[in-house]
Amino acid sequence: MEKAKTNPRNMIILSLILLLALGGSILFMAGCYVQRVTDVVYLNEQYGFSLEMTPEFYEKTYVREHGHTVYFLHREINRMDPQGTMGTVGRIEIYEKTLYSRDDLQQLTDAYNFRYLDENEEYYFGWALPTDVQVPPGVPAKLQTEYREMEQAFARSLESFSLLQPAPAQGNIRSIMAYILGLDSQDRSLVIDEVEWVQQTDSARVEELGLDADKDFPNGYYIHNPVVEEEAYPLAEELEIYILDQEDLSHPMQTDLDGLAQRLQEYPAPYRITIQDGLITGISEQYIP
Repeated sequence: MEKAKTNPRNMIILSLILLLALGGSILFMAGCYVQRVTDVVYLNEQYGFSLEMTPEFYEKTYVREHGHTVYFLHREINRMDPQGTMGTVGRIEIYEKTLYSRDDLQQLTDAYNFRYLDENEEYYFGWALPTDVQVPPGVPAKLQTEYREMEQAFARSLESFSLLQPAPAQGNIRSIMAYILGLDSQDRSLVIDEVEWVQQTDSARVEELGLDADKDFPNGYYIHNPVVEEEAYPLAEELEIYILDQEDLSHPMQTDLDGLAQRLQEYPAPYRITIQDGLITGISEQYIP
């Protein structure tokens, strides 16, 4: 069972939308009592989306973030596996557009019935119900029935899925694809060679580079790197690093500099590098089909 923990940098707000009926509404400021509560809103400001849940669903649900996945867990069942994801009634998955294409998402649909939700400039959003056993043996029949009802309630809540308006950009931010040529953990610096990741579907760029869309793209992509140019960048103190989980390629694992160093020794791959005001703030291993 996958272990998961909340990302402390992920700014998540759970707030109640309170609707007051004009006729006969009662509001006591001291006790903050409202006659009718409609929905609970889950706001994910890191990836930019919101989701509404009924109060009944919310009271029985525990929301846990892990990497690029948000799990909605049956609260009582998850107490039997508090560090894992037992009791998952559904999950929202987020995929970076620089790392995945719509064709990749179709492969996920074929693998475990992943369903596309929406997209913004940076991410694809989708959802899935669990495909493995989420209710331990011996759980009372009433709790099993409640779990199945919550799966349906989760699916209904997705009708309210909505993208947030992007916040104004802070500082000079750019994202590039590069090979990592050197890592100095002590001095906190990275030496990279920037490359271009060309998609087979980008017909204009394919023609501009004189590539053959059939022969040069056996897996749907082409890495354009005519000249190796080394560039050194300092690493920011607040640095997010993700590497691929070889047992579950659809869910990258968050790691540290030691984990990155070990991964670099194991397998050479391009990485998506985020640079803000001259500092590297994000490193994500690129999935190669």
